Amino acid sequence: VSSGGGFAGLPEPRGDNLAPLSVGYFGSLNFAKLHPAYVEFLSAVNLPTFKVRLIGDLLNREILERQSDDAGRSGMLEFRGYTTDVMAELRTINVMAYLLNPQHYGTAENALLEAMAMGIVPVVLDNPAENNIVEHQRTGFIVRNPNEFADAIEWLANNPKERSRMGMQAATSIRTRFTLERMEASFRTHYKEVMKKQKRLVQFQHIFGTTPEEWFLSCQAEPEIFREDGEICLPASSLSYFNLLEKTKGSVFHFLSHFPDATRLQAWAKKLESQK
Repeated sequence: VSSGGGFAGLPEPRGDNLAPLSVGYFGSLNFAKLHPAYVEFLSAVNLPTFKVRLIGDLLNREILERQSDDAGRSGMLEFRGYTTDVMAELRTINVMAYLLNPQHYGTAENALLEAMAMGIVPVVLDNPAENNIVEHQRTGFIVRNPNEFADAIEWLANNPKERSRMGMQAATSIRTRFTLERMEASFRTHYKEVMKKQKRLVQFQHIFGTTPEEWFLSCQAEPEIFREDGEICLPASSLSYFNLLEKTKGSVFHFLSHFPDATRLQAWAKKLESQK
């Protein structure tokens, strides 16, 4: 069951075999979502006029521009900013360089689904959510490193007819798999199975704990990061770091805003603030 659905009302794919390559990204530039090495992937592409339109908030713009300058690819990124007319922006691209942090918090990936439903070919990383949506070399490309990303982009640039065909297949796949009717039927099937089970009392404190700190830790993929003494043990190379800095999304700051008297939450939040 996906929370994505209802794409029939989006513009139909154009199927333009002759259009030149036009690459974009649609979504947050927060490194908790966007891959922190995004520019490294883009810089591997060996096309003289290669650019990427970034559609969404302008968070981390200065960092991304500096990374592009350092890579000798000044002007590679075109920042479009936040827009209320997403469809108009998506009509300007035919490939989506949707490279996300492997530890990202996304599930339904509505931005990816909307783009594919419009016939835009996605190039994504081998992350669980994206892997469940994109079929490699049929409805898009799943890559693992900058070299594979560059190969995919260059192939899409040099094979416009195949790119168009792949975009049409992407649109058909999304518009078929993610209808509201299918999602409702899937929900109903699950509920029917649950209703057959014997009723029982669930002691949620055994699952989530009894204190704000325990509730917080029960929601963490890596609870061992947060130590009993208020310290944080985070590997320097961990991509989870960016998720921990979120003000919402179930972060320590999110929990602390609701439980301001929780002493260990205070200590963990203070430690993270000092590491920014």
